[in-house]
Amino acid sequence: MKNRASYKGKALYILIIFCYLSVSVKSQVTIGASITPNPNALLDLKEAMDGSSTKGLLLPRVNLTNSTQAAPLSKHVEGMMVYSLSNSDGVCINDGSKWRSTTLAQGSVSGQFLRINSSLKPVWEVVSIPLAQENKFILIETKSISVPKAQGLTLTSNDQVWNIYGNSFSVTPTSNKNRLIVTVQTIVSKEYQTGSSYLNGWVSYNGGIFINNDLKASRIGRLAFKTVNNRETFQTVTLHFVIEDLPISQQDIQIKFRRKNSSGMQSGKAIYIGTRANITDSAQGLNDFLTNSIISYQYYEDKGGL
Repeated sequence: MKNRASYKGKALYILIIFCYLSVSVKSQVTIGASITPNPNALLDLKEAMDGSSTKGLLLPRVNLTNSTQAAPLSKHVEGMMVYSLSNSDGVCINDGSKWRSTTLAQGSVSGQFLRINSSLKPVWEVVSIPLAQENKFILIETKSISVPKAQGLTLTSNDQVWNIYGNSFSVTPTSNKNRLIVTVQTIVSKEYQTGSSYLNGWVSYNGGIFINNDLKASRIGRLAFKTVNNRETFQTVTLHFVIEDLPISQQDIQIKFRRKNSSGMQSGKAIYIGTRANITDSAQGLNDFLTNSIISYQYYEDKGGL
C-alpha cells in the first residue's frame, strides 16, 4: 500500500510538471510545421527547420474607405494590419487614429521625383526644372555725372512734386536682356537758423529714378534733428537702383527728389539736397565742398538675349 501511494504521488507530480511545460510551450506557436518557434516570437510561420517556407501569410483583405476612418472595422486599433483593396494602398497598418499605407508607389517614367501629395501620400511626379542659363552681361557704357552745389534742391514744404536733381542722361538698348545700375551719392541737410531754436523733430523725403517720365524705383529717407547748439544737421545719402530688361529704344533717365513729411520743422524752413543755405556763422557743420554730389551709372547688355 505504501509503495502504491508513493507511485501515485510521483505520477501526479510528473503530470503537474508536464502540464506546466505544455502551457509554457503553448504560449509560443509555430504554424506550418511541428517545429519549435523562435523564442522571441509569439507566432512563428515556417515550414522547414532553417526557417524557410514556400508559402506566405495571407492578410485579411478589406475595402478601406478613408485613411482617417476605421471602417469596415468598428474602431481604430493600434497595430492592426490589413490588405486594402482600395486606391492601391496595399498593406496598411493602423496607428490608433488612422491607416498608414506601407506601399510605396513605383515610378513609371525616368527622372520622376517622389513627393508627398495633399493627402500626405507618396507619389511619383515629373518635375520640370529649367536649365540655369548663364548671363553674359557686357559693359556697354559707364559714366559719372557731377552735381555741383548750384544744381542742388531747396525743398521748403511737404508733399511737393518731384524735382529733377542733376542732369538727365539716356541709354539706348540694342538687346532685350539688359541691366542699368544707377548710384546717387549726395548730402541732405536741414536749414540752419541763427538765434532761434528748432524743436526736436524730423523731416522725410523720397529719392527716385524716372525712365521716360515713369517712376521705376524710389527710396524713403528721414533726417532727424535736435536743439543741441542749434548746429546745422546733415546726413549722407546713397541711392542704388538696378533696372533690367529695358525696351529697345532710347530711355531718358532722371533722378528726382521730393519732401514728404516733417515734425518740428518751422513753417517755410527748408531741407537741402546736394546744397546748403548760405551760412557764415561759425556754428555751420558743412562747407561747399562737402555738398558736391555725383550720379554714376553702368549699362550692360547680354547679346545672347536678342
